[in-house]
Amino acid sequence: MLWHIWRNASNRKLRLFVCAVCRADWSALADERSRKAVETGERFADGLADDDELAAANEAARVVVEAAVAQQDFHKAAWAAEARRTTELAKDCIARRMGTGQSNVECTLLRDIFRNPFRPCPPLDPAWRTSDVVSLASNAYETRAFDRLPEVASALAEAGCTDADLVAHLWEKGPHVRGCWALDMVLAKR
Repeated sequence: MLWHIWRNASNRKLRLFVCAVCRADWSALADERSRKAVETGERFADGLADDDELAAANEAARVVVEAAVAQQDFHKAAWAAEARRTTELAKDCIARRMGTGQSNVECTLLRDIFRNPFRPCPPLDPAWRTSDVVSLASNAYETRAFDRLPEVASALAEAGCTDADLVAHLWEKGPHVRGCWALDMVLAKR
């Protein structure tokens, strides 16, 4: 499954997956520079940060990793390095990490972002993308209010949406993250 995803996914989706893995244990990123690297990685994925911002966040996160290694705090160093990877999009590092024993959280995040790669999504009927649907979806995405995705599902149903998988995914408790395949489909993101 990972091989299929890496070969076919957009850089945006891959970057958002790495960010979601970091956010899954946000408390492990105690240093604000590591958190900023994740946040900058997310903004970069959505075209809201430029190369210079990304490079600056990467450099700040590198300093955190080096300091943790110097203090022999290897747990902190590992998480800080993970945060730094969000700015570098190190597909091979994440694939190796997951290949050694996928955690339930990582698998859940993979399914939220990439769906089942062997079950293609039909295109979203443009008639279902009403102003109400797009507004609710945009608000949930921008504010990280993923608990409001059932409202998006209801609005889609009211617009006549017949894609049962799409509506069911939006009704699921989650976790949902930036890059969620259903939300991206509604917002026409890749």
